[in-house]
Amino acid sequence: MNWENLNHAYGKASNIPQLLSRLSAYPEESNYEEEPWFSLWSSLYHQGSIYSASFAVVPEIVKLILLAPERVTPSFFNLPTSIEIARQKQNIEIPTELSVSYENAISELGKCALLCISHNREEEFARAATAAFVISAGQVEYAELLLEISKEEVEETLEWYFAR
Repeated sequence: MNWENLNHAYGKASNIPQLLSRLSAYPEESNYEEEPWFSLWSSLYHQGSIYSASFAVVPEIVKLILLAPERVTPSFFNLPTSIEIARQKQNIEIPTELSVSYENAISELGKCALLCISHNREEEFARAATAAFVISAGQVEYAELLLEISKEEVEETLEWYFAR
């Protein structure tokens, strides 16, 4: 992959291989400022905008999930899912040279979610994996709902719905 030919929020994507290399160590993800996730999110999904490098990163993340499913953290699912939601909602065309690998990776993301859920059933992780599974089935609205709604809001909504 020639990352120099791809762009992200801050220009050329030449820094992405280094971030992916750091990601291959499966770093802890205790808050949103943890690196390399913070830089990946801000570069590839900047305020809801996505870029050519965003499409190139998704297959790389899926490969990392498959290498060590037991070490995966929520952003391994949240970032690809968010990129696909943005692509579909904004009707963004995938660059031709990236389309096959990107579409295959989104399809594989659902299988990865099923594989990983047996290793981690914590709420945040389960929500991320479920959203990834749903986006791999092309269900944008459900995936977005899973990523955006808190557990408390789900409980409130169910109480309201069943009280009607």
